[in-house]
Amino acid sequence: MQALVRKKFVIYYKPEFAAGESVRLVEGMDFFTRDNGFSVYDTDEVGNMDWLDAINVGPLMVWRVE
Repeated sequence: MQALVRKKFVIYYKPEFAAGESVRLVEGMDFFTRDNGFSVYDTDEVGNMDWLDAINVGPLMVWRVE
């Protein structure tokens, strides 16, 4: 039996103002939805990331870590 492994991403948000930085670990693609402000293009781009890739999506930097 093969286990289904969910992709994991690190989301880094750095606004223009000091002390507004945040880092979040996201498991799976459930975070990258239209309700959270992501377009279909953004969701496809994140979904096709290889391990250890990094991309910018708006004010976020997204790393795929697993």
